[in-house]
Amino acid sequence: MLDTVRSVVAMPVAGHQEGSNIYNTLLWYSGQKNKDGSPLDPSTYEVILYLNKPTDRDWDETPAEIQRFIADHPDVPVRVITREFEPGTFTIGRARKELLNTVLARQNARAASHQDLNIISHDADLKGLGETFIATVADDFESQPVDALTGRLDWGPGPYIKSPLFQAGVK
Repeated sequence: MLDTVRSVVAMPVAGHQEGSNIYNTLLWYSGQKNKDGSPLDPSTYEVILYLNKPTDRDWDETPAEIQRFIADHPDVPVRVITREFEPGTFTIGRARKELLNTVLARQNARAASHQDLNIISHDADLKGLGETFIATVADDFESQPVDALTGRLDWGPGPYIKSPLFQAGVK
């Protein structure tokens, strides 16, 4: 991790089921800008993908789509960790924990480890981000006495249409 990195996007990616989502999700990180509209310096952030799958499942097109994105957008600092696990031994919680541990180990290994690091986490099927998302998170954390934030957990309208009470249960 470069000493200039202020923000890390830490994303678990199911390598056997995110092939149709991951390229579009990563696209939200291309063209990121500062709040003034200037291009965001790619040395100030990185996207770490925790590409994982159970050993009894085949990889889908997810790894190829990640490599295609990296080739198409070499300016976006994408790092990939690959992990296969025995069926029944892995959960999304464990994936997030192992990914966070890796991010923190990389943070501690760099000379700038005394500086705060913003860790942003979301899933591989992200539906949208503003073009100043990374800069806004970094600037807001530095300008306010905040240690953590959480966003809303929301699904598309499909589950709500099928079962209206589902919405009442999660809101």
